[in-house]
Amino acid sequence: MGDNIFLLTNGSDETSVHQKQLTESPLWKTIPAVQQGRVYTLDSKFNFDDPITLYMLLDEIVQIMAGAGKADKK
Repeated sequence: MGDNIFLLTNGSDETSVHQKQLTESPLWKTIPAVQQGRVYTLDSKFNFDDPITLYMLLDEIVQIMAGAGKADKK
């Protein structure tokens, strides 16, 4: 398991339902990063594999890890 988890979401009703099912599941609660409060939610605008988006995502993650992130910590 990773030390941190980054969830990509678009805020739609359907996504919110699935995200809630995931984050309320017993399995989810056993993940060390979840137990240690290291889950971050990012906008799904980063859910692309092109070089520009990956660069933007890397910048966002660096900001999050430095404590100045724009993502919501859940």
